Amino acid sequence: MTDPTRAEIMADETAKAKERAAKQHAIDVTNGAIYSFREWYIPKHSMAALRRYVEEGIMPSHFLAAVLENNLSEAIARADNESLANLPAYTAYLYWEVTSPCHGSPEKVQEWIATASERNL
Repeated sequence: MTDPTRAEIMADETAKAKERAAKQHAIDVTNGAIYSFREWYIPKHSMAALRRYVEEGIMPSHFLAAVLENNLSEAIARADNESLANLPAYTAYLYWEVTSPCHGSPEKVQEWIATASERNL
């Protein structure tokens, strides 16, 4: 048996990526996810809490607070099974979609909450 060529490996990886994307679409539809990153997603209920936090400065659950504070060990300890399995989507959402002054440390989170009324005038 011969080793696969680079082209064969790339074709196989492309096929696998397309299969993952098809599964992701099924996940999005099934779970009502609003945000997805690769094969992971943020469930609708968590997305609503994240938006309330970003837009209104309302503190979310302990799990989401740990994610916002960049506290991985606390996030893992407080996550339900669905959130734990999809933790990369939360990280991607904060990195790509959310303004940096509102996440990354406990101090940033507390400041964001404390100044919410000033931003919402």
